[in-house]
Amino acid sequence: MPDKNVIPPMTNPMGKGWTQPKPCDIELDDTHALMSKSNFDRLPVYSWSYPSGVYPGKMWAAKVDTGFQLRWFGDDENGRCQINSRSVLIA
Repeated sequence: MPDKNVIPPMTNPMGKGWTQPKPCDIELDDTHALMSKSNFDRLPVYSWSYPSGVYPGKMWAAKVDTGFQLRWFGDDENGRCQINSRSVLIA
């Protein structure tokens, strides 16, 4: 079963043009993603839609009522992509 508190590496060739911080620069727990402002600023924002190109490791930010969420595509236990999210905390 995939670890829900790990952002997988983005290895799909379609990700070459996608800008995002390195997953190792973001600390995750069950509810939050802790990152620097500069790493947050590297995330594309998709608040009312989803980015095209679905593959593990792709991250983006979404504006929600309580602030921002980090969202990313991760694998589920069947090898399909699922959307994971955590509330963003800026360090």
